[in-house]
Amino acid sequence: MLGNQIEEGLKIGNIIKSNSDSFVFIESDNERYFAHISNFADIKSVYELKKVANGRLASFEEGQNVKGLFAKNIKLL
Repeated sequence: MLGNQIEEGLKIGNIIKSNSDSFVFIESDNERYFAHISNFADIKSVYELKKVANGRLASFEEGQNVKGLFAKNIKLL
């Protein structure tokens, strides 16, 4: 079951592709989180990020800065 794969304190959401090669958004709990390529645990290039399907599930930690909510420590599920 998916719940067993999610660590305490992590959120899950769906990847929403953007027009940029270096970031996407993640929608979770009626919130939209900015997700930069540098915050993905397993993705190291824009080519790899381009191959991620729109709507794919991901786990992440919530972060916040002056620009708003963002996702960090992102792992594709």
